[in-house]
Amino acid sequence: IMAAALSLTLKTIFVRERPFVTYPDIVKLSVAGNSSFPSGHTLEAFAVVVAFSILVPKRKIFIPLFIWALVVAYSRMALGVHYPSDVLGGIIIGSFIGWLVPWLINKFYLSDKIRIS
Repeated sequence: IMAAALSLTLKTIFVRERPFVTYPDIVKLSVAGNSSFPSGHTLEAFAVVVAFSILVPKRKIFIPLFIWALVVAYSRMALGVHYPSDVLGGIIIGSFIGWLVPWLINKFYLSDKIRIS
């Protein structure tokens, strides 16, 4: 929920035309909202992957999830709805949120009960 809320907030702050609007030669292959930055799908995918990798640190689970997140990120550009910088912003912000939420839970909710590595 935090990732989706932040994504929508950033889209209202950083109003950026979509690539298919700026460059008419780009064919839009997917439905797109108003603002382009950041890529919400990418942000949310990386938030899930990073949080999950912290909570369940098993390589056999992390690698397929990471590949899935990369496919989501690439697909946003391939569909003509995001610039590479939108996707990179989504990766960075999503990864930070994916780290922040487990840290906050560990710091304030679990405190001395259980430690998340």
